[in-house]
Amino acid sequence: MRILAGEARAFIRDQPAAFLAYALYQPGLDLSAVMAQLDAALAVAETKRSDGPHQAVLVTDEKLPKSSHEWFQLIRLALDQHWTMLGEFAVVNFNGQLLHHECPLRMKFEENGEWLPAGHFLPIAKRLHLTRDLDLAAVANGLNKLRANPLLVGLAINLSAMSIEDPQFRKSLMMQLYRYAAETKRLWVEVPEAGALRHIDQFRSFCRELKRVHCKVGLEHFGRQFSQIGQLHDIGLDYIKVDTSFIRGVDSNAGNQTFLKGVCSIAHSIGLTVIAEGVSSQAEFDTLEKLGFDGATGPSVKLPDGSSPAK
Repeated sequence: MRILAGEARAFIRDQPAAFLAYALYQPGLDLSAVMAQLDAALAVAETKRSDGPHQAVLVTDEKLPKSSHEWFQLIRLALDQHWTMLGEFAVVNFNGQLLHHECPLRMKFEENGEWLPAGHFLPIAKRLHLTRDLDLAAVANGLNKLRANPLLVGLAINLSAMSIEDPQFRKSLMMQLYRYAAETKRLWVEVPEAGALRHIDQFRSFCRELKRVHCKVGLEHFGRQFSQIGQLHDIGLDYIKVDTSFIRGVDSNAGNQTFLKGVCSIAHSIGLTVIAEGVSSQAEFDTLEKLGFDGATGPSVKLPDGSSPAK
């Protein structure tokens, strides 16, 4: 894989050069189902935007789509039937106060089916150019939830970079937001770092549009392109969420501690709130507070009442 990526990198600059999906095949599995799952794993590898392989864990569920066409039909059906909802993960500050709920989209493919997390359908949806509709559905769910719960402090919806590059999506999004003008002050909108910085001019324009309706705007999975943080000072951002890869084991990693302390210092100097993703232990949580973080989310982060962080 390293050799393949190295050969390809001479022709592809500033982006991953090779993606690979693989599976450990078991005799007796339907070949079309195996190939469909491999294709979905390849879509995940593409979504991660980094060189390297992604393993498909093969299952024998006969209900799984066998082709891209079947995926398209099922996702389209779910959208048309409004079979979508939002998960909820608490994002808190170090005084135990709730900053907002992080709300990834969930979907089911039949009326009484199980709710599937975004990782099951989002990678293939990106390949099928359905992210615009998924993102609009997520925002609609969020705005309706905010309207129904006036005391809810805030919800964060993550949008794909592919969507914000689409003028029609942005037009439809703004129409939604203007219809919910009383709720938009409690809506947090975030975009992955890699996609936003890859199309910085479009992202800057997008931020300005959202600020007109008083949304908070942020970058998620931040850190791998830290050298470009200087481009963020005049873009209208409110916060960054630092990628879990920098957070994991930070209590015992002096190098990451130094890096993250620098991230906090620079981010605060340009007015950004800094939130940690994927906090999985109390030791990590305590260390992040000392490094200057403003908040955190993850498996070990509890709601202010001490209850489970996810629903």
